[in-house]
Amino acid sequence: MKNRVNFTGYLPGACRALFFLLALLVADSGSAATAINVSTDRNPVRLDESFTLTFSSLATPNGEPDFLPLEEAFDILNQSQSSNISVINGSYTRSVSWKLEVMARKAGALTLPVIAFGSDSSEPFRINVLPASGDGPGPDDDIVVEVQAEPRNPYVQAQILYTIQFLRKVDIVQASLSEPVMEDAVIVKLGDDRNFSVMRNGYRYAVTERKFAVFPQKSGSVVIPPVEMKVDVVTSGGRGFFDRRATRARRIRSKAVALNVRPVPPEFTGDYWLPAEQVFLEQQWSHQPLSVPIGEPLTRTMKMTVSGAPLSLLPDFGKSGVQGAGSSQVKRYPDQSVVSEQAGLSGIVSTREQKTALIPSIAGRYRLQGFELPWWNTRTDRLEVARVPEVEIEGLALAAEEAGRQANEFKLPAQDVPKQRLIGRGNRNHEAGGYWAWVSGFLALGWVATLGYLFLKRSRPEPDDAERKPRETAAERQLVRNVRKACLDNNPVQAKDMLLMWAHIRWGASPPVSLSALAGQCNEALGGEIRKLSRQLYSEHRGAWNGSGLLVAFKGFPSRGGSRLMGASKSVSGLEPLY
Repeated sequence: MKNRVNFTGYLPGACRALFFLLALLVADSGSAATAINVSTDRNPVRLDESFTLTFSSLATPNGEPDFLPLEEAFDILNQSQSSNISVINGSYTRSVSWKLEVMARKAGALTLPVIAFGSDSSEPFRINVLPASGDGPGPDDDIVVEVQAEPRNPYVQAQILYTIQFLRKVDIVQASLSEPVMEDAVIVKLGDDRNFSVMRNGYRYAVTERKFAVFPQKSGSVVIPPVEMKVDVVTSGGRGFFDRRATRARRIRSKAVALNVRPVPPEFTGDYWLPAEQVFLEQQWSHQPLSVPIGEPLTRTMKMTVSGAPLSLLPDFGKSGVQGAGSSQVKRYPDQSVVSEQAGLSGIVSTREQKTALIPSIAGRYRLQGFELPWWNTRTDRLEVARVPEVEIEGLALAAEEAGRQANEFKLPAQDVPKQRLIGRGNRNHEAGGYWAWVSGFLALGWVATLGYLFLKRSRPEPDDAERKPRETAAERQLVRNVRKACLDNNPVQAKDMLLMWAHIRWGASPPVSLSALAGQCNEALGGEIRKLSRQLYSEHRGAWNGSGLLVAFKGFPSRGGSRLMGASKSVSGLEPLY
């Protein structure tokens, strides 16, 4: 957690001066040049619009800025300076910035001249200045509402950027703007309103701009109706402090916008129509190289990012299964898709992410399918295909020590053979004879008892296969250890993946496929902890997860052999075995 402390609010005057002196000495003690960054509130801009240039630095420059070279290509309308001193987690930070409201004198791709700050200088910066708007308010128009739609001939379900600008050269008290309405269309507001100034026909106007993304759902000729602005205009100012300014209510309407929406082009051959400006496909893996021991998971993450299309148009990734011989030996556990839709000033950006855990059950190499996504590029007006290539994964045989450990589990413990006591000769022959007589009699009784036991066992019917308790497999034991590690690491996503994989092996033909279903299969203690894990994963407000409760409940859950999953075999001292 970051704590921001502003010392200037409560330090005494003398201490404050000393603090700033020391801060300036520390900031200026380095010999390296101070970096000065340049940014703008928007790019591109129009020739008749004002915009804001910001020069900022994390240290105090060597001198005051000289903005005179800017006046060759820009008119400087306003200028301000601000600084901030803060301490974040014990680290001292000072930032300085200069903001200039400017207006370009010519159109084109302009390069800002280097601005000198003493011996320091700003970084190069390019800005694209578009020509002035052709139409605009007349000399008698003091309030205007302008609208613009791009493109005018979109494809069906493709994005249209609809821009509303409220221009005024008079003072106003309040204003309200109606939302655009269009039949058979999806309309989404983009970002926050922007405020700037613009020159039209020799007059300066204050501008408030609002943007929307419009997605028409049918082709043909359609119209976006006008929007309406209601505003109270100031007509005179009060003379005294308590005098109210006189206002007059006005209502202004924009023009309607006609569109020619084109249908899906015949050249598009994909199964799902996806008009967009950009499409990116990528895949990531939980680790490299793409090889894991059998019974352990390898997680594949596939992600698509689409600019200029709503989330409803994004297809899923399909099964993307394993092909070739032995493909059934790789189990797939797809996770729920994670989707998002962000509305920025340049339009809608939608993403879909899918994680799939792959577990090979037999050693070997397996070919995993790729993925293709045909889409229509609305910028170039042509068909394109985004691809994720196919890959090979490998299941590795268990390590030698693991195989040896499994083999040792089936060996019977060696019996200690008591050493025979040597009997001396001479006067001890009688004692030896009596001793061996007792031993012979005892062995005879044991032999008779063994024969009786075998006879009784043979006469009893063998239990059915269903009554026999199945033994845990090596893969199941490995997943038990993986669940324990996820709980100790407090990793809820890994815990969920490992639990579902363990359940798939534990319940065989009809395994639970979700955490809620798995909770219903377990006892009250483990089921309750699994439900807590599910709420943690799918809650809107996620916090830190502690896996200790799930670990304790999972340890106490009985294995298929009847003992507890972890800690069933304890040492003499009562300590649980280490994994």
